[in-house]
Amino acid sequence: MATPLLYVSFHGGSKSKYWNNIHVFTLEGEEATPSKALNKSSLPDHVDLQELRDFIFGPDGNLYVVNAYKKYSQILRFKGEPNGEGQFDFDEVFTGYDEQSNPAFVHPFQMAFDQNDNLLASCQDSNTVVAVYGPGATAGDPGAPMPVASAYSTNCSDCPVGTFVPSSSFYSGSGALNMVRGITFDTDGNLLVADENNNSVALYDGTTGAYIKNIVDVSNFPALDEPVHVLAHKNILYVGNKNGNNILSIDLSKDNAPVNVFIANKTGAITSPSGMCFYETNNAIKFLLGDRDGKKIIQYSVTGNTATFDKLLLSDLDDSPEFLRIFSLG
Repeated sequence: MATPLLYVSFHGGSKSKYWNNIHVFTLEGEEATPSKALNKSSLPDHVDLQELRDFIFGPDGNLYVVNAYKKYSQILRFKGEPNGEGQFDFDEVFTGYDEQSNPAFVHPFQMAFDQNDNLLASCQDSNTVVAVYGPGATAGDPGAPMPVASAYSTNCSDCPVGTFVPSSSFYSGSGALNMVRGITFDTDGNLLVADENNNSVALYDGTTGAYIKNIVDVSNFPALDEPVHVLAHKNILYVGNKNGNNILSIDLSKDNAPVNVFIANKTGAITSPSGMCFYETNNAIKFLLGDRDGKKIIQYSVTGNTATFDKLLLSDLDDSPEFLRIFSLG
């Protein structure tokens, strides 16, 4: 049975080239072998890794990686089976920014595949959730932007192609985005979107893109202050409350469920929560949390709807962790 390992993307950029990869660690906090998941030697000359963010396996079994640096703004596809050295080889640029054909795809952050296996991405510089055709699409070319979502196709003439949830720059109705960050789907196939400036996580119809309601905002949790990362796990939504330095949770299966403080303010010395994930070991549930400003990854023990500090899994890192995922491969 394959050993689960922790995969982490870091802020990276031109000054932190070493960290422009997905780094791999054991669940004991040691570097794995290999320590970098992506095979840079397999990249063509026109592709460079810069500021990686989210990474997920797609419905085709391949690994999709957000390459977020502005002049790239791409989603790269790597082959889903590791090579003989245990790394993922480059396949293609699946989609990316183009001034004419994909103008809203600028500075992508997080991805999610919908129930029809199309790919959505939150794009920070356009403040738009963009939808592109998935790898198995027949209605359009895989990776090409989809038409503007039906909720906006007749009342947002300025919405760029690919718009699934629009920016307030183009749309003045309810649910328009001011500073989009994390996205995820619930078990009903509807989309949850964090808006850092609006201090909200809102729910949108997963087919039409129509705004439904705010799940978390200052009306049901006044201390909400710049939500960024979101995670849906077993129909519970977890929200990284950036300036509150805590993690919130809410039961998506219940109407108007109260917001719970899953990890209390600064527990584990949180300074800026980023990526998060769960894993189980020896019948215990663990929760891992990246700390962007603190440059560390914190481990918590989970009991019911609360988590308590366990240990620093990784600390004194040279760069800021962004997204965390646990994979068991091979």
